[in-house]
Amino acid sequence: MARHMAVLDRELTDIETGANDRLIVQMPPRHGKSFLTSGYFPAHYLGMFPERNVIMCGATADLALEFSGMARDLLTEHGWMFGVKVRKDRSARDLWQLEQGGICRAAGVGGAVMGRGADLLIIDDYFKDVEDALSETMRTKLYQWYLSTSGTRRSPKGAIVVMATRWHGKDLIGQILNTAEQTGEKWRVVNFPALGDDGAALWPEVWPASLLEKIRSEKYASGYPWIWEALYQQNPPDVLDAEWPPEYFDNIWFDEWPDDSEQVWRVMSLDPSLGGGSSEKLDYSAFIFGALSKDGIVYIDADIARRDIVQQVDRGLHYCDTFKPQVWAIEVDTFGAIEALVRHKALGMMPPIATIRQHKNKIGRIKVGLTDYLARKMLRFKRRSSGTALLVEQLKGFPSHKFDDGPDALEMALRIGREMGNPLPRLPEMVLT
Repeated sequence: MARHMAVLDRELTDIETGANDRLIVQMPPRHGKSFLTSGYFPAHYLGMFPERNVIMCGATADLALEFSGMARDLLTEHGWMFGVKVRKDRSARDLWQLEQGGICRAAGVGGAVMGRGADLLIIDDYFKDVEDALSETMRTKLYQWYLSTSGTRRSPKGAIVVMATRWHGKDLIGQILNTAEQTGEKWRVVNFPALGDDGAALWPEVWPASLLEKIRSEKYASGYPWIWEALYQQNPPDVLDAEWPPEYFDNIWFDEWPDDSEQVWRVMSLDPSLGGGSSEKLDYSAFIFGALSKDGIVYIDADIARRDIVQQVDRGLHYCDTFKPQVWAIEVDTFGAIEALVRHKALGMMPPIATIRQHKNKIGRIKVGLTDYLARKMLRFKRRSSGTALLVEQLKGFPSHKFDDGPDALEMALRIGREMGNPLPRLPEMVLT
């Protein structure tokens, strides 16, 4: 037995003996997980506990039926070892029963599973293709199906095994673990990356490291590095077509701002919004605070929230007083009223505003403006700041994240900083004094 299969076998034994009742297994494609977990394991489980019930679910009904049939056939041939027999009059692949009473049901993920409850629920993969993985609607439906199935079909002391090749950070496993953090539900998570940190292959006899490195290079060269990171390394992004790879966001946090004497410039930018209300369909307004230190690192904090125009102006004036930026850049393509309101509310103490009219190609502008900074590790983000956490989330998901207000404001702040350029700032010509 391959080494990783031996590890998985021990984990499944803990499920069978009751030492554990919640198991998540993450493994690359074609590494043998289904044969052991959905074929041999249910057969052994029912051989040991022939009065219990098993529900097996796969990405498609055909796959679930295939492995259900495999488990049935194993017990038909070898059941004598356990003293059990499969009933001849009830031996269909979607539902077969032992003479001792135990039943195995099989269905595709999302399908109806009727009848008795399950002492063991096995979910073996849940996306049939990348379109399903990319679809937020499909991911939501999948999780709702899981909640209804695990809640209504599982017996009170029943065990659950969820096994998959990861596709998306918010797939079923991601949502289960996110909920577990909130509820305290304990899950045993076993992760099997195709290549370890030491470069060793998970299953070198079949998938040698040289072949996996070739696959990795092909995926990165094709412009789809997430395929390698998600499917092979079990490190899926929340957005599959993210512009910047995960390693751009390693070691990016800071705790304390550099001393004023070490700062070359300090700017603030605002990407405004129509604001108001609490609907998730409304855009955020994004304040970015940036300070360039003499070592070339730009330190960033953020305040990203849904606010009406008056609240945005009030916050901006507050930050002018507390952060004391040398320039406050405001996007005014469609928000000229903000500048006018600032002038009205400043009461003769007008802050140094730079009004910015953006290029129409927002995505292209953000890519050009941020990629070099991220690739060269020139940005540091404020730790324990809710606004900065949301900014980094938007950056990791760009350009497909639902919101891009933070990246837009960050690009604007860095552009203004480049205009200033030196310790004695030369304000851009568009600054209103």
